[in-house]
Amino acid sequence: TYPLCLIAGLLVLNTCYLVRCLWQLRRQAGIHNDLPDLFAGFQWKQFAFICLGCVGYMLLMYVAGFYIASICYLVGTLAFLRVPRWHIVLTVVVMAALIYAVFTLFLKVPLPVGLLFK
Repeated sequence: TYPLCLIAGLLVLNTCYLVRCLWQLRRQAGIHNDLPDLFAGFQWKQFAFICLGCVGYMLLMYVAGFYIASICYLVGTLAFLRVPRWHIVLTVVVMAALIYAVFTLFLKVPLPVGLLFK
């Protein structure tokens, strides 16, 4: 019952905060549609690539395992977003070491090994 009470309390507090913020916004500047301004520089190619990359990541994780899929996803995504190569190498090495240390060594969580390594 504790988690449900905590969730209900957070729901009430967040709703009260949202109503307060909307009330202040309405009093100060008025409410207007700013979505065209927010999405003015939206890049559909990047959005589509990242969405397809997530699907490919899940498929590759099923076939090749968590570590290989994660490294491929990171390298592919960062290369597509034109991140400098040394940043890509540094990110992949640090993330792989961090994931290994936290999930495998510390938490001892079994990660997907994939069909290739079963």
